[in-house]
Amino acid sequence: MTEGPVRGTRVVTVSPIDGDNNKTKTKIDISWNIELSGIPIMGRSTVKNNLANDTKEALRRIAKVVE
Repeated sequence: MTEGPVRGTRVVTVSPIDGDNNKTKTKIDISWNIELSGIPIMGRSTVKNNLANDTKEALRRIAKVVE
């Protein structure tokens, strides 16, 4: 993210892991490194919560599709 009030990076890492009965499962890690300098201090916690909730929802949707 290079423009706007929230700038930084989001890294999504997809890794295979051993599952039950020799089935391969996939682990998804998401890390954020962002700057909220364009957001007023009072609104920063709301933005952080929204990003966390949106990320969790995206992971839930991905899990639902692959089940």
